[in-house]
Amino acid sequence: MPADRRPRGGKARATPLEGHPKGRGKKTASDAQVVENKKPAPTDEEKAAYRSEIEQRFAELGWTEKRMDFPTWSSLKSEWLALLEPNELKDLNDDKVWDNIKQCVQFLQDRVKTEREKQKELRFNRLNRLLSALKKDSPPLVAFDLRRLGKPPFTEYPCPPLDYTELKKISHETAFPGMADVHKWPIIRSLLEADTTADQLEQDFNSRREEIDTMVSQWRDKLHTRLLGFLPKLEGEVLQPTLVADGSDPFKDLSDDMKRLLRADSLFLVYDWNESPYIINSSRNQPYTYQDILRIHPGDSVYRLGDLSKQAESPIDSIRAYPAAQAIARELMMSIGRPNASYLELGCETEGECDWEGESSYSGKWICARCIDARPKTWQEMVEHYVVERQTYQSSRAELAKRKITYHDLHSSSK
Repeated sequence: MPADRRPRGGKARATPLEGHPKGRGKKTASDAQVVENKKPAPTDEEKAAYRSEIEQRFAELGWTEKRMDFPTWSSLKSEWLALLEPNELKDLNDDKVWDNIKQCVQFLQDRVKTEREKQKELRFNRLNRLLSALKKDSPPLVAFDLRRLGKPPFTEYPCPPLDYTELKKISHETAFPGMADVHKWPIIRSLLEADTTADQLEQDFNSRREEIDTMVSQWRDKLHTRLLGFLPKLEGEVLQPTLVADGSDPFKDLSDDMKRLLRADSLFLVYDWNESPYIINSSRNQPYTYQDILRIHPGDSVYRLGDLSKQAESPIDSIRAYPAAQAIARELMMSIGRPNASYLELGCETEGECDWEGESSYSGKWICARCIDARPKTWQEMVEHYVVERQTYQSSRAELAKRKITYHDLHSSSK
């Protein structure tokens, strides 16, 4: 083999150039010059002075200390600190450097504002769930099985057999405030406005449960006091149950004031529901029981933080007296032989299973036997029907008299 040929597959080896050291990782003279020119890391005192000058400049621009403070939970706090105390200090007298810092700070401020709004939404949602859990865990005000007279399947309505009974499970919830009621309480407001996370809010909420429970009780007392102020005083027996399945008195442990609220003639008017953002197509003549008010209470209709701004007044303030409905309800209660009945017995918005297989075609509703309106009605709707019919009669009497038209009030109590 010729001496000048390399073996097949072999590689030519480069010989070191003269004057250059062998091996890798050796620093050249130029590398050494770069290391010598590199600035030393700033000291803590230099960083503090640099930060102080930046903060002073922003203060001169009208920035407050609070505006320049980033919350501990924010993911941007590290970026903010890196801007104030960088590893390499820059010349703040350079206009380009200072303009760049201002732009970076403004960008961080915009981002942290978005973060704060998101955190407040999360705190609101967590608080709403905590209040809902408290409401769910509250024991019912009263619960019993109701013996509802009705008709079994395939029996012609409205003639149910006299010996037929249907059992329904009745329960009445305990009054509990919604977010629209509590968001202005000092405790709740401080929880919502605190610049913390939702987890921290829950910890603070649990640590102040005793105070919150006290305020809930005060709210409940205020609601009951307002409602009772719209009802007449009663003497003697307030409630006399007649349809309880086992013949017991589930109301015996309640106070007389609470019994008054549960009477079938304790009806209220909710002022101007038609202009409320929470209730749609509600009749201005519709009477509401205490339970109705709790169920349609607009305090429970605030599901988002933005809904609070729509709350112009306290939901309790929208409740009014309804003497016309109360008087008619008392007349109807007397006419059916149950002068001291509860709306829980006469109403039909009950839930539960029957004690026989299948479903009943009789829903326990009321029908007016004095006019051609044969539509089934709830107890409240029946009272409203009488209120409207009597108002119609009274408003048309003068005009009908001029025309010499005889018009009998079919819904008069004297009929």
